[in-house]
Amino acid sequence: MRTFVARQPIIDCTRSVIGYELLYRHSASSLCFDAVDGCSASAHVISHSLFGAGLENLVSGKLAFINFTRQLLVQGFPNLLPNDSVVVEILETIHPDEEVIAACRSLKKQGYLLALDDYVHSEAFEPLLQCAAIVKFDVKSAGLVRPDRQVPHFQTRGLKALAEKIETWADFERAQVLGYSYFQGYFFARPVLVAGRRTPSLKLSQCQLLEAVQHPDLDFAKIERIIKQDVSLSYKLLRYINSARFARPITIDSIGQSLLLLGEVEVRRWASLLLLCSLGENKTRELVILALVRARFCELLGEAARMPDRKASLFLMGMFSLLDALLDANLEEALQGLPLDKDVTGALLGRSGADSRFSSTFQLVCDYEAADWPSVSRHALFLHIPEDFPGVAYTTALQWAESVLS
Repeated sequence: MRTFVARQPIIDCTRSVIGYELLYRHSASSLCFDAVDGCSASAHVISHSLFGAGLENLVSGKLAFINFTRQLLVQGFPNLLPNDSVVVEILETIHPDEEVIAACRSLKKQGYLLALDDYVHSEAFEPLLQCAAIVKFDVKSAGLVRPDRQVPHFQTRGLKALAEKIETWADFERAQVLGYSYFQGYFFARPVLVAGRRTPSLKLSQCQLLEAVQHPDLDFAKIERIIKQDVSLSYKLLRYINSARFARPITIDSIGQSLLLLGEVEVRRWASLLLLCSLGENKTRELVILALVRARFCELLGEAARMPDRKASLFLMGMFSLLDALLDANLEEALQGLPLDKDVTGALLGRSGADSRFSSTFQLVCDYEAADWPSVSRHALFLHIPEDFPGVAYTTALQWAESVLS
């Protein structure tokens, strides 16, 4: 049996990622995700963190925010995880009785950080506030006005206020003004549209390279000519091929030799990564990571769905799905002029006529990020993907994205 684990970033005022909340669901024996209780779900994500993908791989060295039910708290389950890597989230449904309070005091004494989830003021929770380091507010259900009166009070007590469900830059900026320290959501993946702003474009050599690497059979001579005409591309290719990632005993100083040593798959990925990093200048690192995860996730899903001949296009689909946020432009406008497969642009823009497998793959990726497990199930069924594969592929994509970008 598998555990499906997605992650959602938690960011500070400087837009640096301080941790990820792990969103999880235990897979049933079929593709239909049956409901499970919170204890089972939390127990499975702990097991997955310890014995499956590994906590380090899931959160890339940041803090892991994990929900715990009353039963798991009083039974000492948080102690299975390292106190320097985990934030123990106390669910809002937990009544702060004597056993719960004692468990929280013990965890604090052992060096664990505690967070109160979806906090609503009540005198009964005062003992838990004394143990907590972070207080989380669902700003969509509570609004930004009611709980924010308490933010200065929490600050004087040394507590950090975290605003959940921050979905736009406007939400983020307003929450900062109101005193929140941490912010949760994919707001950084939303474009900031400004009237009259000219959409940045790729250099000619970058567009030529993008077009060249999409052909089923790579023309290495053509790609070599494109790269040699651009000093920046030449430098970046040689730096990449001689990096520690490949651990080559000798220095490679030829463009043609570099391309042959990399091979078709790596050349396509290098070119895509180069374009992404170019577009992602002055953007938060997490946005670039998310684009890379989507790219590799789409590619892996395509392999499982028996579309090996479309891997390059699926990779670009995932990567360019965030082009609007990278360029702060409307997605349709951002895609104009790029030499992309019609199935890629069709799936990203929701147009009819696109290969339904592309559309379903892209939607599965988005739904996995949002932990919409029933929808993930439906798309996996349509693509004829084994029930446990999306979870495995997502974790693999996370590891790949982090390693490549580093």
